Amino acid sequence: MFLMVKTAKDLFFITQNSPNPFKTYTSINYHLTVEAEVSVLFYDKDNQLYRTIKLSSKDLHGSLVLSRDMFEPGKYQYAFVVNGEIVDFKTMVVTD
Repeated sequence: MFLMVKTAKDLFFITQNSPNPFKTYTSINYHLTVEAEVSVLFYDKDNQLYRTIKLSSKDLHGSLVLSRDMFEPGKYQYAFVVNGEIVDFKTMVVTD
């Protein structure tokens, strides 16, 4: 008998932000298989936490739209945190 244990990574699928780099707006698509607590943490070039965005636990799929006025120009790493566990890191670039 095998016991299948689902991790946070199994519960969540995300795409790279598009367009990337971006000048005005960019979107990150996501899909959850179950309701979960999800946050997106953005880190600046110095690895300092720049911004945190919490997603609704009831929205199982959707698109997070980010605008240029939310960020200074530069390179950012962003992490998806599902139920307290980091499940993925991606990079985005904001231009002037």
